Amino acid sequence: MEFTWDLHVHDQILSAQPWSTGPWYFYFEVWLRQLPLVGLVTLGGWISWTVLAARGRAVRSLDSLLAVSGMVILLMLSVSETKKDLYLIPLAPYAAVLLARTSNLVRSRPIRNLAIAVGVLGLLLDFPALDPSGPVLTGAEPVLASSRAARDASAEDDTVYVVDHYFTATQYYSERRAVSVWTRQGPAELTGRIPYIRHGRNMIDVPLADLPKRMQSDRGVWIMPNTTADAIAGSAPIALDKLYRDAMLSVLRAADQ
Repeated sequence: MEFTWDLHVHDQILSAQPWSTGPWYFYFEVWLRQLPLVGLVTLGGWISWTVLAARGRAVRSLDSLLAVSGMVILLMLSVSETKKDLYLIPLAPYAAVLLARTSNLVRSRPIRNLAIAVGVLGLLLDFPALDPSGPVLTGAEPVLASSRAARDASAEDDTVYVVDHYFTATQYYSERRAVSVWTRQGPAELTGRIPYIRHGRNMIDVPLADLPKRMQSDRGVWIMPNTTADAIAGSAPIALDKLYRDAMLSVLRAADQ
């Protein structure tokens, strides 16, 4: 919870990676256009809970806890400038259980069974859309292109270093081990408690001024924002091979001396 709040909400309320931003209604649009059954399950649980509570039905404290907790999660996701479809996954258990419990309070058995069936089928049918390799995940295109360029320019056992960006998508699309290099203090220390990051040593802090030397010592392919690439291009004490560049990201490598 601390990691999610600090890195994905508090740290990105006023700033975010440009390919990950979205309006406050982003997740409602995702439900409407891409995951309609998940949206039906989630909103159906909240609506049924509200109607039952308004009518004075026996809504238990657990139902209220599920409803309020789900709303808080959605509020946190909506406040953050970073928007990713995948972040909706934590809402699924709350939504499914809430809809099942509130449906169970309906006296009509057919309606109750239909609501539960819709909830189960909705989550199962829409879940493949949350596959990281699928086309649904908004904002994957820039990372995908640069990661594949890094893959094509590297050997299978090479490491891809991605500057000021979380390594997971790069690792997935480049099919290489990836490491996040942060030029600002905080993210590496914050994520150090996560086992797969801690044991994989996927996070390091490198000040911007030391980045060129680190690129020379840690041989590999480097993906970084164009602003960072431009900042070090003129002052770098080493020659850099420019392997790829698009509107947002550059792929570089320290040239052979």
